[in-house]
Amino acid sequence: MRNVARDKKHIEDLQRLGWKVLVIWECETKSAKAIQSKFLEVFKS
Repeated sequence: MRNVARDKKHIEDLQRLGWKVLVIWECETKSAKAIQSKFLEVFKS
């Protein structure tokens, strides 16, 4: 579970620096529609 905590910290650090963070899991790469949906969800604003 340390990797989950590490990833969360890294994401929070990037967000504090003004970055928008998009996490795509390998299983989601099989569907272009799923990737597009996540991308729009994060970068629409």
